[in-house]
Amino acid sequence: MSSMNRFDLMIQASVKYIRYTVVDGMYLGIVDFSTTASTLAPMTLIDGTDSREQLVAALPPAPGGGTCIGCGLLEGIDVLEAGPGATAAGGILFLVTDGEENVEPSIKNVTGVLLEKEVVVDTLAFSASADDQLTDLSQQTNGLSFYYSESTESTGLHDAFSATITTRVCTDSETSIQLISYKNSVTATTEHSDYVFIDSTIGGGTTFFFFWQTAEVEVTLVSPSGTTITKGSPEYKVENATKTVVIEIESQTEVGRWEYTVLNPSASDQIIEVSIESKSSDPNSPGIQLTTTLSNTLITQSPPMVAIYANLFNGYSPVTGATVTAIIDRPEPTLNPPVEIPLFDNGVGADITKNDGVYSGYFVDFVQATCPTSCRYSVQVKADDKDGNAAISTSSQSGAYPIDLSVLPTPGDPSPVGDFNRVSTGGALQVNDSVEYAPPGSDLFSPGRISDLKVVATSYEDEVIVLQWTATGDDLDQGTAHHYDLRYATTFSGVFDSFETASNITDDDVIDGNLTSPLTASRTETMSVLLESLGTGTTYYFAIKAIDEVGNEGAISNIAQSTLVPPLPVEGGLETWEIVLIALGCVLATGIIIVVAVGTVSHYKKSAHSNKVQTMEAAETKKSGIDNPQTIQVEDLEQ
Repeated sequence: MSSMNRFDLMIQASVKYIRYTVVDGMYLGIVDFSTTASTLAPMTLIDGTDSREQLVAALPPAPGGGTCIGCGLLEGIDVLEAGPGATAAGGILFLVTDGEENVEPSIKNVTGVLLEKEVVVDTLAFSASADDQLTDLSQQTNGLSFYYSESTESTGLHDAFSATITTRVCTDSETSIQLISYKNSVTATTEHSDYVFIDSTIGGGTTFFFFWQTAEVEVTLVSPSGTTITKGSPEYKVENATKTVVIEIESQTEVGRWEYTVLNPSASDQIIEVSIESKSSDPNSPGIQLTTTLSNTLITQSPPMVAIYANLFNGYSPVTGATVTAIIDRPEPTLNPPVEIPLFDNGVGADITKNDGVYSGYFVDFVQATCPTSCRYSVQVKADDKDGNAAISTSSQSGAYPIDLSVLPTPGDPSPVGDFNRVSTGGALQVNDSVEYAPPGSDLFSPGRISDLKVVATSYEDEVIVLQWTATGDDLDQGTAHHYDLRYATTFSGVFDSFETASNITDDDVIDGNLTSPLTASRTETMSVLLESLGTGTTYYFAIKAIDEVGNEGAISNIAQSTLVPPLPVEGGLETWEIVLIALGCVLATGIIIVVAVGTVSHYKKSAHSNKVQTMEAAETKKSGIDNPQTIQVEDLEQ
């Protein structure tokens, strides 16, 4: 892709950002840099159409030569300090560049100044040729890092511009929520049709964007009730300078399925990009929002791996039961197409707590590619109600409590969400050059640990115990394991300390289920096991491992236990007072166990939370307040 095309795309994304993404009440400035840097627009209060158009007009008319990233950063600091707050502290620089720095001062020269002045730097690596110091710069300054690969499927450019606002102003009902973001190749003179769901938590103003490359596309939009919007309708605008069709519904948007058709009138195929955003329907609630974080953005571990966390919430209420998928754009996309992995909220694998609104999964499909600088990956996450199980939980299970406790949900039954769409970017992953990859054909990742093994039923007469757990994967929590190693003993230490010598359960002992044919990751396994009773009151302790096709073994699971006891006699047998004493003893024993269990659970939750934050050596993620919510856009695209 030529630099000139990069410049046009950068302007296209910048115009959308200024006109539609930035929220009223924010300040925005623009700095341009090549061999030197200059201010194109000082800090400007966004307070309506005029201020937005003033900034659009200030965008650079053409790309420059040379790349002095340090110059742009220092100029950005000056613009922040000349703004209404007279300080750079808390300000955000959004740095966009497609090249490596080749003019002093360097990034390293000015990093200390940025840290001293408490400036946050978000970076967008525009192409694989962008300087490989960008991700580290963002990490050091607590900023966000993004990557646009220029592939025919990547929407990383527009997603990055949106995320610089939506990630930080996530509780503002005036902030747009991304519903749809994708690219599609439309054959010459044919149509592309699709749809989006407007759910009840959004619709307080919805905007449809359709970007074309060579020939203006023609869009037809149909509401759930059948109203048609097309070229000539008051909501329909064509912005030829940025090759964009915009359909803006400023009033409350009708809830339901909106269908759209995009006609490519050109005699040639062309890539179109679709982006749909909407605002909350309730000024006191942000609506259902999806945000994505990564356990690490700079990968130094060999072999490389990362955990992806998608947070799906309606205010402080988690949304459970949704279908959540991560799409990872990889280096050399023609050779290494994007990978999709499911994320789960089941308390297994990368996920710590079940049904807390945080969907998690490991990504391990890194490739050894030839990259101009360090190899980068970009992550996008999509959420919907494909399986019809999504519901808004009425009890908050994770995160810090808000200052205003009245916004916390009232306990009750989960409320079904119905059809909805959400999308968010997880930003960029950058792999350090020192990372060693697995040899071709090798398998270095073991199946994940099974952590929810439990006994769900027993039968003393049939000598049967029914076990249940969530299937793990072939590589951590992804894929399908090869088989299970299920063992038991009559003492806890018999399986905890001596798993390999504990009694082995084979398929011959399994009445229902199959140890040699595991289900895919996240599905529920249920197995009925026949055991020879060792006498009344025998307690069995169970543990299990998942094993992959090359013999890699997962860690030993949690320990499940069950005691086989005969049913109490219905007639005759014990005297009434004896039964009462036994029942009382059971109640007292249960009381003691509950106290211990509560302490254990409380300790486990704390440890689990700590593990989740520190997984893969990730730094603790904080939603810190910004004292001076100013943003400055710093741009540079070479010729």
